[in-house]
Amino acid sequence: MAQIHQMFSEATGKDTTKELDLTPEEEKWICEYTTEHEGCEAVFATGLPAEKMKFYHMAEDEKTARSADLLFRGVEIATVPQREHRHENLIKQMKKAGVDPDSPGFSHFVTAFKHGLPPHGGCGFGIDRLTEKVIGLGNIKEAILFPRDINRLAP
Repeated sequence: MAQIHQMFSEATGKDTTKELDLTPEEEKWICEYTTEHEGCEAVFATGLPAEKMKFYHMAEDEKTARSADLLFRGVEIATVPQREHRHENLIKQMKKAGVDPDSPGFSHFVTAFKHGLPPHGGCGFGIDRLTEKVIGLGNIKEAILFPRDINRLAP
């Protein structure tokens, strides 16, 4: 992500190097860049700052998460992190995020890690976003059966 911030800032004159995450404009720009220079419409952005990661994501080191965002045709369509499976680290990260590991909503979750849940990852995939981009729709609402917005909360 730091490299994308730097490249975008140099190419556009807009300084995004202090941003924690990619801006929508950067997501669009890097996809256009990789399409033109690499012949690929998809790109993985790695190096998410640790302060932006969820408590259940694994840290790569003190500064970054072990995670990537999959960008396609200008939008993020998936977040692909490795999950924190080490019980002690998970407890520390929960407390740092203000989440009580002993609360009824999390106690069973934490217990699984205490008994040795193996390393694992996940993929928060935006199927609606992918559908919109693959078939060339003008708006994501066209890819959702019952879209919601400020004027429509119920189907």
